[in-house]
Amino acid sequence: MNDEEKTVNQERKRKGLKYSSFCVTYLSMTTTFKQIANSALELSVQERAELAHVIIASIDEDRNDLYPAWDIELKKRVGDIRQGKVKGIPAEEVFA
Repeated sequence: MNDEEKTVNQERKRKGLKYSSFCVTYLSMTTTFKQIANSALELSVQERAELAHVIIASIDEDRNDLYPAWDIELKKRVGDIRQGKVKGIPAEEVFA
């Protein structure tokens, strides 16, 4: 792990975040991306979730055609939940 990776990892730990593959990808991004990412990591969990939603929603809807397998899987999972075949796990438990 190089010095920049260590710094990113230490900062994420300081903020109570777990090290992830995001850090490796993050290191290869532009300065602008790093500034935005650092600012976003300062947000609360709720604010980060809302920001993620805004960013994802901003992606051109035509790109959804690129991921038909995800659409099929999502519909299956939603159907399983609605039919009571599976039970969701509360976020507090998942992220504990």
